[in-house]
Amino acid sequence: MSRKFGAFNPASTATTTVLAVTSAVSLYLPFDTDFSDLSNFNHTPTVAGDTNIQTSTAQFGGSAFFDGNDDYVTYPNHSSFLFGTEDFTVEGFYNASSVGSDGLLGIWGGPSSGLRCWLISFSLSRLYAAFSLDGNSATSLNSGVNVSTGQWYNFSFTREGSTFRLFLDGVLKATATNSGGLKNSSQNLAIGTNNQSLTTLEYHGFLDDIRITKGLAVYTTAYSVPTSPVGFITDTRSHSHVWNYSDIYKARRADTWPDLVYDTQIALYLPFNGSLTDFSSYGHTVSAVGDAAVTTSPFQLHASCAFDGNGDLLTVPHNNIFDFGGNDFTIEGFINPTTAAGVQGVYSQWGGTGSRSFKVVISTNAKLEINGSKDGSTGTQVNQIASTGLELNTFSHFAVTRDGSNFRIFINGVNRGTTTDSGALYNSSANIAIGGNRADQTTNTLHGNLEDFRVINGLALYTTAFEVPTRSINNTLTVNP
Repeated sequence: MSRKFGAFNPASTATTTVLAVTSAVSLYLPFDTDFSDLSNFNHTPTVAGDTNIQTSTAQFGGSAFFDGNDDYVTYPNHSSFLFGTEDFTVEGFYNASSVGSDGLLGIWGGPSSGLRCWLISFSLSRLYAAFSLDGNSATSLNSGVNVSTGQWYNFSFTREGSTFRLFLDGVLKATATNSGGLKNSSQNLAIGTNNQSLTTLEYHGFLDDIRITKGLAVYTTAYSVPTSPVGFITDTRSHSHVWNYSDIYKARRADTWPDLVYDTQIALYLPFNGSLTDFSSYGHTVSAVGDAAVTTSPFQLHASCAFDGNGDLLTVPHNNIFDFGGNDFTIEGFINPTTAAGVQGVYSQWGGTGSRSFKVVISTNAKLEINGSKDGSTGTQVNQIASTGLELNTFSHFAVTRDGSNFRIFINGVNRGTTTDSGALYNSSANIAIGGNRADQTTNTLHGNLEDFRVINGLALYTTAFEVPTRSINNTLTVNP
């Protein structure tokens, strides 16, 4: 796969650019529709008891509910959960129905088992975090305040160097100091219980937006509680080292630095996993027109947005991040068309005469077509039709990219059409349409499904043939020099 840095200049801007560390995210559980791990590791859940997803009581979208009676979820033991001497962050939201000696999550065996590693739990109505160096004895951090029931709290447990910290609702509650390495326990990660082999310490309540990060203490001082899903990690700290291409290559080869990503270039990310929420850093408002709605049948990865071809589309208000101009860009996702009839909009920043910019549509014989305007009026100054049509009633990955003067259409990782134009696209003030030809019209709309839809401004993510993603493309960009 070919990936590019776009406009980013590592040698000159590395000390100020935003760095997102995707490979450091060991587990990410939004609990919007199921127990799927959306991290790059894609850990497989095993659900015990009556553990289920709720939408009536949730911090964001959905939450996992545990009834305190043999309810828990486990994820197989993995090195990404075993921190050793590395920095880490365990965080999320809880809403307890009752508070006893209940475990929220951790890798924790029974007494004298040699399997204790780290744990977040309740004890005597207070929140605790614990860690073990030998698998038996433990060091605990205590919130120092009683936890109320029926109320959402944010929690985080971090390590930075030799300092361990416990935060509750963004406030530092306890610290501990130890330079030793945590036990590499063989226990599975358990969520909703103190110990997966015990059935007396199960949590009773809700959990939401659980994230585990290895290699980074996301919080080291008091912080504002997130008001939207935490997603992936953005490290905005200044880095004293100036990274150039050679440095990055050597670090990646030696596995001494995680992938570098630039989340500010993500203009829009719609996984459609339970909602129409935009998971980019911009958090655009996405509005449904007609019957456009999230569905779990059919889907490619988790869920999709269904369009019935009868006036269904999604609209997003105009924002300058959608103005491509002369920039490289990428528009990608999974598409499942159910008919080849007529013109069907996929992505559009396209208004009337004088407000046209760029759009992707399905045209004759289910072929993807791109149209671009440099003057805002002429609609075919940039035009290319894919050489082959999309397969009906089947999800295909598609990507439309610009790399310098080259516009390309990829279907399932294969280049199906290239056209060349060096001019800048018109910066239209038109709103964005997803599944529609225009945001202000309900004609020529998509009949089928979209999933894991992403718009990137400033980077042609694909320039040659590539392997089709087998899991969510996420709201981050991985750069592989």
